Amino acid sequence: MNNPSHLNSIRKKCLWWHAAALMSAALVSGCLRLESPLTPVEFATNEAELFAAPNHDAVQAELNHAEMLNHLLMPLQLRIRRELYSLSQSPSPGVPLRCLRYCYSLGVNESTGGQVLYRGNECGGEHNSTALDLLSLQSALKGTIEAVRVSPGEDWAAVNLVTSLGRSIVIVNTGGQFQAITAGPKNAYDFAWDHTGRSLIFTSSIGTKIVSLERFDIESGISSVLLEADSGNFITIKRSTSGKYLFIAERLGARRRWSILDLQSDDGKPQLAVLKGFEILDFDHSGTSIKAVGYLPADDKFMILHLSPSLNYLIRKTAVSAELGIPQSITSYREYSVISANGPGGTRLIVESAVDGTLHTIVPDGGPGVIKPAASCDEAQNYFYYTFSSPVKPPAVYRYSTKQRASVSVSRGTFQGELQPGPQTASRMDKAVAQDGTSIPMSVFGDHRKTLLIAYGAYGKPLEPAYERWLIPLLKRGYSAVYCHVRGGGELGPLWHSSATNTNKRVSVDDYIACAQHLRAKGLMIAAYGRSAGAVTVARAILDKPALFKAAVLEAPFLDVLGQMSNLDLSLTPNELSEWGDPRIPAERRAIEDYTPFRITAGELPHLLVTRSLHDELIPLEETLGWVKAVRRSRTNRSTLALRLSKSGGHFGESKDYREIEEHAFKVAFIIWSMR
Repeated sequence: MNNPSHLNSIRKKCLWWHAAALMSAALVSGCLRLESPLTPVEFATNEAELFAAPNHDAVQAELNHAEMLNHLLMPLQLRIRRELYSLSQSPSPGVPLRCLRYCYSLGVNESTGGQVLYRGNECGGEHNSTALDLLSLQSALKGTIEAVRVSPGEDWAAVNLVTSLGRSIVIVNTGGQFQAITAGPKNAYDFAWDHTGRSLIFTSSIGTKIVSLERFDIESGISSVLLEADSGNFITIKRSTSGKYLFIAERLGARRRWSILDLQSDDGKPQLAVLKGFEILDFDHSGTSIKAVGYLPADDKFMILHLSPSLNYLIRKTAVSAELGIPQSITSYREYSVISANGPGGTRLIVESAVDGTLHTIVPDGGPGVIKPAASCDEAQNYFYYTFSSPVKPPAVYRYSTKQRASVSVSRGTFQGELQPGPQTASRMDKAVAQDGTSIPMSVFGDHRKTLLIAYGAYGKPLEPAYERWLIPLLKRGYSAVYCHVRGGGELGPLWHSSATNTNKRVSVDDYIACAQHLRAKGLMIAAYGRSAGAVTVARAILDKPALFKAAVLEAPFLDVLGQMSNLDLSLTPNELSEWGDPRIPAERRAIEDYTPFRITAGELPHLLVTRSLHDELIPLEETLGWVKAVRRSRTNRSTLALRLSKSGGHFGESKDYREIEEHAFKVAFIIWSMR
């Protein structure tokens, strides 16, 4: 057998020569151009070296080979890193979080480039002071901040921190002192303050299974369990706008079970919330009634319900037509409610009058994108704030007048390297026709031949075309980003989701292929992209129809559906069977065997990049290594196939901003190199 260290030494020497030649050419021409043909590089010439050894040897070999590709792409990576770093340092608009005596908003410090929690007298107005320097907190605790919530008394802030060791909640007072409230094997996910501001309620987990709802008392420093999970997983907790209730959603298969905790009650225990024949999507409370949005399966209708606090009396119900959008969540104020709704082109807001139940919508005029409610800081509640962004529109804050039914731009970030008006910022809706005649909507950003085709299509979760900075270097270089809203997602409601689950899961793959065929018929060149569960759809598509794609990127991919669904000891599996199928049932097993990416036959493949963390808490490392090994052996052409393993982060990405920039730069450079 060849000596692995000797082979690596030879490869590195050859690679450094290749990289040096590329950099010299770049210096001579003044820029690096990758449009000229480059010789395909084979990063796994010795299969035995990679996979005959135990996994740790295979991992090290993959790290070595990925490092070779890293050096090859280095000149382009450096340029993209600089662009992404500039974007990360650009001041973003202050997004109103909550209005108490002051208005709090998240922003970016122009001098340090770090996140800051600002405090001001008016939402959208001048920041009077810095309530919390989040950059200093991140540096001290070595993690990334995901969410910040200010206590009702405004003397504390709770910060959700993600590190390489897991998730924790840190409580910070105005003096900057902090205290972590989860330790050991536990992680903390969702959280909310109670009405006193002296206790924090949060979900805690061991591994990926959320096992309890707990209350942490600041003065005593003691946590007590309010509710323990049984067969399901808690997925959200929400403090009502009024501050009186906490709404708790527990996932049971494809459905949710809700409980309500009266924060002002002496009982202090959650009560099960059941509305017969009504699938609850979200709750809120203000004034004298509890509001709920949900779905009536019997009538295939979405409704807004106004209920008595005991839930035993219906005050009013309002039907929401599909044309207005598919309701997902509700924020209730005294005079009106704001409902976030999905549509094929992103999200929109529906405003319901508390007086007569009339509805009207807020649809962004910037084309497809994501619009989200922020806060209302007006005591008379005549206006509220919302944010809007898209892949070609950086986040901006707007103030909406409920009386005038008009929006005013309040603030937007100053983003370096913004896209130029014209083909780079063009956005529109398109559609493909699936095998069964169903129209599959697509959100299109940019107007170019080279196209990144993005899909998800699982769990009823909509694919939202929001602003993502890693797409900007591609859009600037003449790429389009197309979001293919395949069935299995939640863009068009529960039926859109259920029509591509279980024995019908193959429908998601066929929808994605239909989108790719539609674009190819227009003469476009396609790079495929799928992340996490979206990799099932994308990986199956590139295996079935490789000629449609020039390149593909699978990020933190879920691939071994049959293996994971067969292992009931995995914490997520029992609740996933309704989505992917139960291998113990013959018909469902046959369906899985058909659509799983692990069904691999010999054939050509596009250039392929697979990325993941060595510490991914959801996807076993052996699954990724095994799939890459099988695909390498079955590939009949000389396309590049690279597996990039990150030594930090987890399933949801890197815990540090500079590492995230490195990963994004590598991914973008690979796409550009592959599409040359």
